[in-house]
Amino acid sequence: TYKKPLVSIIDGVVMGGGLGISLHGSHRVVTENAFASMPEMAIGYFTDVGVAHAAQRMVGTRGQASPALAKYWAITGYRMYAADMLWSGLATHAVQDAETILDAIVENGADTALKQHSYVPDGEAPLAGVIDEIESTFNHATWPEIQEALKSADKEFAQDTAKYLAAACPTSVVASNELFESHAQEEDIVKALQREESLGRYIRSRGDFAEGVRAVLVDKTKDAAFNPEETAAVDIDAIHAALKV
Repeated sequence: TYKKPLVSIIDGVVMGGGLGISLHGSHRVVTENAFASMPEMAIGYFTDVGVAHAAQRMVGTRGQASPALAKYWAITGYRMYAADMLWSGLATHAVQDAETILDAIVENGADTALKQHSYVPDGEAPLAGVIDEIESTFNHATWPEIQEALKSADKEFAQDTAKYLAAACPTSVVASNELFESHAQEEDIVKALQREESLGRYIRSRGDFAEGVRAVLVDKTKDAAFNPEETAAVDIDAIHAALKV
């Protein structure tokens, strides 16, 4: 809610919390070296830092906001590069070099500098090629409905989605989907973040979070044994209770 311009220069890898604190700003500037994703599903956590609130309200060069698109890249951990970030709305500008734009912003101000140095990447954004499949599958309110829709989706798209989700914690996937639905109904970012904080306490209290951190960040074996192993067995009532603040 900060009133002054807040410029994020996204250069290189930006994931999870780093992405979350960046996308709430007025100017989200990506370089040619940038790629972004939300990898929390693999460590037994969820799409936090207000991503579920901001992402589904962003309008990029596509010209419209899309809760389904935001839910897709956030829950699957899909890696976005400059073209996808501009098209989806995650980024507002693309530039070639971080240091050059930083110097220009200091000298001339953000708007003038970005007008001089920003550009539109060549070619179609990869997400634009699968947006119809994304909209027809991830536009549903519950994870079982999304899973059912994926069964009749384009075969290649469904296979890619399954590959992205292969290492995901089932509880994290369901919790993130429910968080997106909760944020969709809440315009007040403060109240939305309070629900997120409550959900975070619940998720961190479970063994999946420690197991995911061990497997991905500590031992780096990527062999997390999540419990439950299937989304159908996730305690949805506990997740709903955590989201009622």
